[in-house]
Amino acid sequence: MASVVAAGVHVSVLARSAVLVPGSGSGSLNASNWAKGASADPSAYFAFTVTPVSGCTLQRMTLALDVRASSTGPSAVDVATSADGFQTRFGAFATGSPTTVTLPTASSSGPLEVRVYGYGAASTLGTLRIQNAMTLSGDVH
Repeated sequence: MASVVAAGVHVSVLARSAVLVPGSGSGSLNASNWAKGASADPSAYFAFTVTPVSGCTLQRMTLALDVRASSTGPSAVDVATSADGFQTRFGAFATGSPTTVTLPTASSSGPLEVRVYGYGAASTLGTLRIQNAMTLSGDVH
């Protein structure tokens, strides 16, 4: 659950997709069963939804997150949104250090789902986790 939410938006709980296997981890969301190939499995992701209140739109958003993997977990991460049906991937980056991704600047007046995909795992038993803090920043108009 979001710990701080700005006025004008509602944020859902950060969750795993159904194909991921939950893992334990203090202060993190952790899972295994990530794609081993060079691209993400569209059914394996962490996700949350941000919804502006009626009459408002979301604009100019960035997502700062700390994503770590086990030694056999995903080596790469992509972020996508429901703005285009998760077709465009933003900010492909390596796991292991905090990263900030710029999301599309198109205005959204309805719910916007944000997904974090891991891939390039050496084993489906390898884990990927979002730890410490994850911050979605942007403008609400």
